[in-house]
Amino acid sequence: MVGMGCGSWRWALAVFLIGWAGVSAGDVTFFAWSDQHVTADGDARHLEAVLAEMSRLPGREWPEAIGGKVNRPEFVLGCGDCTDWPTRRAVAAYADATERLPAPAFDVMGES
Repeated sequence: MVGMGCGSWRWALAVFLIGWAGVSAGDVTFFAWSDQHVTADGDARHLEAVLAEMSRLPGREWPEAIGGKVNRPEFVLGCGDCTDWPTRRAVAAYADATERLPAPAFDVMGES
């Protein structure tokens, strides 16, 4: 979920992506992540746990107060800082990681 502190451009992007996915706002599920920080040498091993967890989320029960199950996401929003430095190895490792996400990935610029 995009946090409340995000700028209006991030909300505009989310609305655009919802329209692109062809679903109504009441039906959309998306995941978001940030600060993946794949190292300049292409080391992305620290992402293994989050990739596995995101793949396991769809179908899990929400807390009783919410009810229902987590839907499969329409997309995964990357909110920046995907690499420490955009070397070829880092970018390739990040691209490989995004291929393992449970939905298409869309990245936006972060704070650095």
